[in-house]
Amino acid sequence: MELPWRDNKRNVSCIPTGKYLCTWHRSPRFGWTYIVNDVNGRSFILFHSGNVAGDVSLGFKTHSNGCLLLGKRLGSLFNQLATLISKPMINKFIQKMGKEPFELEVVDGIF
Repeated sequence: MELPWRDNKRNVSCIPTGKYLCTWHRSPRFGWTYIVNDVNGRSFILFHSGNVAGDVSLGFKTHSNGCLLLGKRLGSLFNQLATLISKPMINKFIQKMGKEPFELEVVDGIF
């Protein structure tokens, strides 16, 4: 889950479509996780646990601030669309990826 498109603005927008190299990274806040590299005009886009990615200017909650949230299934929290069972899925993702770099392809579209 990520934020909606807001012209690639930091902390409030999803990342632009394209292909990005993701590498193993130590975050002061989230510990070891993956970082999305070379996003034009952006930095420190991480994969981390969280449940909601709403537009705070409209009164919604967000755990994203421009990062990517993983979860096992969709649901609802705070009367918002949410990704659920996030922490176990982040751990499973990291284990599956083996801390190796990978290419992330971001495409347009809404599920």
